[in-house]
Amino acid sequence: RRLIATILSLPRRLVLGRLGRRPRIFPGARIHGGRRVRIGDDAWIDGGATIRARPGEVTIGDLCEVHAFSRIDSGG
Repeated sequence: RRLIATILSLPRRLVLGRLGRRPRIFPGARIHGGRRVRIGDDAWIDGGATIRARPGEVTIGDLCEVHAFSRIDSGG
């Protein structure tokens, strides 16, 4: 399961502002805002979670978890 999550996170490394070491981003997680989203080391983004960085920025810190059906939106 860990290997699958790592493989699925690889394309995100190319489009996010920062992607820390050993993140776990599970299938079904929705991340909008590209380079305005930063995800820290060992962060956990569960399937069904939504992160939107429009128009501002969103930073998920080291060791933080965003659980299923959570939603994080940036302000203007």
